[in-house]
Amino acid sequence: MILNKLFRSPDAGDGGTLIESSPEQQEALKAEAYDGDVLKPGYTLDDTGYIIKTEPLQEPEDPQEPEDSDSPEDPQDPQDPDSPDENPLDFFKAVESITGIEVPVEYGDVDPVSPQGVALREQRLMDLSAQKFEDYLKTTFPDAFAFFLHRQMGGTKEEFFQESIPTVPEKNTFEQSAEMQANMVRLALLERGVPEEVADATIESYIKSDTLTEKALQLYDEYEKAQANQLKNIQRIQNEQKAKFDLEVKNTMDIIDTAVDQNAIKFVVPDAKKPEFKNYVKEMIRYSDGQFYIAQPLLAENTNKVLEALFLQFSGNSLKDIIEKESRTLTAQKLKLRAQKDSNTQKGSGANAKPAQQFLTLSDIMPTGY
Repeated sequence: MILNKLFRSPDAGDGGTLIESSPEQQEALKAEAYDGDVLKPGYTLDDTGYIIKTEPLQEPEDPQEPEDSDSPEDPQDPQDPDSPDENPLDFFKAVESITGIEVPVEYGDVDPVSPQGVALREQRLMDLSAQKFEDYLKTTFPDAFAFFLHRQMGGTKEEFFQESIPTVPEKNTFEQSAEMQANMVRLALLERGVPEEVADATIESYIKSDTLTEKALQLYDEYEKAQANQLKNIQRIQNEQKAKFDLEVKNTMDIIDTAVDQNAIKFVVPDAKKPEFKNYVKEMIRYSDGQFYIAQPLLAENTNKVLEALFLQFSGNSLKDIIEKESRTLTAQKLKLRAQKDSNTQKGSGANAKPAQQFLTLSDIMPTGY
């Protein structure tokens, strides 16, 4: 029996790794352990001459804890909104895939998942909903949509219904209903001034001659065409009014921009403040009854400033009278104080006192702040 040599790596200590070496392995070790007659590093001989290949003790690896997928420190975490590979718009795309409603939004520099970004999307969604409702009315209830546009342009109910066109039902339903056909023919005859008994007799003759449907469909086509023309005319007027309004808005904004940019106002607005000031003014502009107005909330903390601005406007936008009034008031006050001071000086100086100054410097009469 061949006994194998068991030993520990010399530099492994008590915790070294046991290495089993057989005679065959010894022969193999000799070939790799010697460089000529010199023992290579990493090999040694024991007391009996066996070649030992030393092995350093390897520390056992610590078991790896499973990574927490919810850890905010993981930059590649797909659930982390700050992950560089995560697109914040993917969230809304997932919502749109569920609702089936695409909401295109121009976010600009706004973060889509911030409160401001969500507010932009909600506003856009409301605008799309309003447009969708208008489209639904236009195709399903054109007469109701015509009334809606008429009222939107400022027309009255009486004006609309005075020129109202009879509502036409869905054509297939109308073709199958003799009652609808008779009612439409009767209404058309009465509108032309035909007496009721004559209208009823005419309808009876149409029924007997089997021409009621033909006569009714002729009227149907006339009413449908008239209704389409009415709606088209209302939309044309609305588009013209909108174009006119948009032009008036642009002209008003241009007037404000020109006045500020070219320093046409009496106050000097620093160049760095001009964009902010123009936006401040434009946010207060309101439109009513064909006129643009500047509306400013009147609060306890700004009442004095608003009244000062209104008084300036009330005074004809002239600062001259206001400055002169303030200057006269300040001059009178300073003259009174100077007289009192000179009087006290003369009393305390005796005969050698110098005469009091009889003039005021420019700084004495200018309002505070100059």
